[in-house]
Amino acid sequence: MNTIAHVVNPVNPPRGSDLHVAQPVTFESMRQAKKFMRNPGNVEHLATSYPEDAMVVPDDFRSLAPLDRSVLDFGEFSSNRKLPLLSDILYRAYNESEADYIIYSNADIAIQPYFYEVISDLIRQGCESFIINRRTISSIHHDPKHLGIMCAQVGVSHPGYDCFVFPRRTCPDLLLDGVCIGAAGVGLALMLNLYSLYETFTVMEDYHLTFHIGNDRVWKNADNDDLRAHNYRELNRIIGELESKHGKFDEQLPGHSYGYIREHCR
Repeated sequence: MNTIAHVVNPVNPPRGSDLHVAQPVTFESMRQAKKFMRNPGNVEHLATSYPEDAMVVPDDFRSLAPLDRSVLDFGEFSSNRKLPLLSDILYRAYNESEADYIIYSNADIAIQPYFYEVISDLIRQGCESFIINRRTISSIHHDPKHLGIMCAQVGVSHPGYDCFVFPRRTCPDLLLDGVCIGAAGVGLALMLNLYSLYETFTVMEDYHLTFHIGNDRVWKNADNDDLRAHNYRELNRIIGELESKHGKFDEQLPGHSYGYIREHCR
């Protein structure tokens, strides 16, 4: 039986913000999904955060080494947001866990009660590496006490990449450079890596496994333009490195055409 480490990056968000509402739902959904498992001991919940955010890490999650770098180490940005590097989050899970597989998902992505059971079944069926696209539900209900109502909503499909499953041994082979979470392009960077490394890689576009409350799209705000530009510059370099190692990407990639991606990486 494969073991799974699910790592998230909790933050201490401003009261009333979208993440302040969504994050407790995410935590509770992870707890319920672990309880639902036939073998709950096969899943561990991991969290890594900056020291100033450590107080929001749930007591029943295992805290990893604190983050000590951010996108601010790579330049000056108008928003001055201290956003973590995706590679730092994944490497802490790699170094401090012995699980066979890693799941990384954004802190505002909640999961269905049967999530881990389905993930385990997919792995047993030979799906080594995959992305699960979320569904967007109404923001009417957002209290963790109403998790059942939220899970019952079918919602609508969303194309964004925010939940990744891959073998833990993959981490040393990932080329993520200075890509930060919380800005556009981060999902593309990890997707292209996994697409390059695994012939069986796929994107689960229609699985009702994860959901997001509302569709705020904060990462598209104008004050994040320079962060978006930073991620796409990093992504441009990553594409070059991946293509030099694995060959040129096909024109049609999961969810995006090669031309679309190159256009946004200029």
